[in-house]
Amino acid sequence: MIKNNKGLITTVLIVVLLLVSCSAFIYSLVSIYFDMKKKEQSQILNFETIATAKDPAQEKLIENLKRSLNSSIRENSRIASEAEGLAGQIDNLKTAISDRNNQLAFLSSERQRLEAASERRVAEYEDKLKQSDAQQSQIKQLLEEEAASHKQQDAALRQEIARLEGELKQASQKMDDLQRSTEVLRESSLVRETAGMHYNLGNHFVETKRYDMAIREYLRTIELLPNDADAHYNLALVYDIYMNDYQAAINHYSRFIELKPGSENKNSIMSRINDLQLKKSISISPTWAQAKNEHEYKPNSISIIPDQASR
Repeated sequence: MIKNNKGLITTVLIVVLLLVSCSAFIYSLVSIYFDMKKKEQSQILNFETIATAKDPAQEKLIENLKRSLNSSIRENSRIASEAEGLAGQIDNLKTAISDRNNQLAFLSSERQRLEAASERRVAEYEDKLKQSDAQQSQIKQLLEEEAASHKQQDAALRQEIARLEGELKQASQKMDDLQRSTEVLRESSLVRETAGMHYNLGNHFVETKRYDMAIREYLRTIELLPNDADAHYNLALVYDIYMNDYQAAINHYSRFIELKPGSENKNSIMSRINDLQLKKSISISPTWAQAKNEHEYKPNSISIIPDQASR
């Protein structure tokens, strides 16, 4: 906007200079015109003076003066016509200058309006910037407070974790003590006698063909004495021969071998484990079904281990 105003002012100044130059030129033309007019009048007076005389030389002079006068009259007419044209141009220039002045006034007013609007916007932006700075300060303060709170919570959490780890360590130690106490208890004569009673009941229920109850008693024996190899063995036989639970039989056969790796039945038991693993993937043969129904099948000459008193 300021560039446009400068250009307009420059244009107005140029027009004014042109107008002044034209005015000076027209003034000079008018001065020439009046000078020539005076010369013309002087020549006319001279002509009239000479015309009163009847001298041929003077007549010739008069004729020359007439031609010169006519030429001067034509030149004056031309100059007057040019002066009129220049006067019209001057009027047009005055009109243009007036229009330019009006435009300049409008542009000046518009510039003032835009400057005022720009100042208002700058003030608004400054206010918003101040508000933004205040908000950022508040956010920063909140973040610092939040960080301090998290730091305190983290410290408290670390203390709580340390406390819980200490308690867990104590609990683990107590658990170890309890397990050792449980092992000692299991080795006590009372526990062994109770386990022997369940074992013997299991054998009794096998003899009376109550296999579910036999399984329950053998499991109680193992619960009291987890390393009782004979209970694992008899339980594997019941699962194998009478319940057709091959996987359970395999598990307890394997546990028996772990507990008694030097058993004289080890080879037979390993062979039976292989047979059971094969039976898991194929159907039961007629021979096996017949032996199971007769309840007299003893795989690979394996039999129930007798009561605890007889072992």
